[in-house]
Amino acid sequence: MDLESDEEHNMDQPRNAHNNNSDKARDTEQEPQITSPPPLTIRMSTRQRTTSTRYPPHEYILLFDGGEPVCYQEAIESDEKEKWMQAMNEKMQSLYKNHTFKLVNKVPDSTILKNR
Repeated sequence: MDLESDEEHNMDQPRNAHNNNSDKARDTEQEPQITSPPPLTIRMSTRQRTTSTRYPPHEYILLFDGGEPVCYQEAIESDEKEKWMQAMNEKMQSLYKNHTFKLVNKVPDSTILKNR
């Protein structure tokens, strides 16, 4: 028999049809069983917790109270009003002197943007 004729004959038929069926059977037999993982246990610390002794509660108030004013209204209402006014005037003079911006009058029917 000629090799070329055998190859042509085999091309018309699917290769290893019997082997393909047995491979499929093996694949289904060898599929791994899907198992759920064991439930996770949450570990908690068993040591005794103590509160911080660095600052007593009355000193925490001192850490947060008496900071700089957040807005203009707070600066004007503070006990150091004169110092804040002087600092604001110095800042405005510095900005004007360095030509950072130019103060202008409000144009009628215009919206002024709020800035921080």
